[in-house]
Amino acid sequence: MSFKSDNDRRAIVRQRVHYRMDVCENSEALFGCLLDISTTGMRVLCSEDVDVLNVSKLRIRLPLWLELGPEIRVEGRFVWCKAMARQRVEAGFSFGALKERERTVLEHLIQRLSQAADEDGFETVSLEAPLVLGSNP
Repeated sequence: MSFKSDNDRRAIVRQRVHYRMDVCENSEALFGCLLDISTTGMRVLCSEDVDVLNVSKLRIRLPLWLELGPEIRVEGRFVWCKAMARQRVEAGFSFGALKERERTVLEHLIQRLSQAADEDGFETVSLEAPLVLGSNP
């Protein structure tokens, strides 16, 4: 499993998530809510501490209106966590090597979340580079 360096990850486009998207462990147990996502990782708001640096398998539940299937399964590791108010934890999850299907679904997810945010009038986060579907970083 390969992970990108901090500098590589920070240069990737991150899409803020304005809609409820749950993150679950391999079981059905709710782990947290998705705050933002890129093709290299995601930021999650959790109700409990995370196990930093250990490899984890997570599922991102997708809303039906996105028409991308019920979920995306990802493997990777939490690389940082920060205590927040009300006994919550914000944590950064770095994806390991993604299969082509997962990468494609993530790219479509990011594009559709961006389009929906624009249509719904949310402020857009400045993007460092345009996302081109099907491209490899």
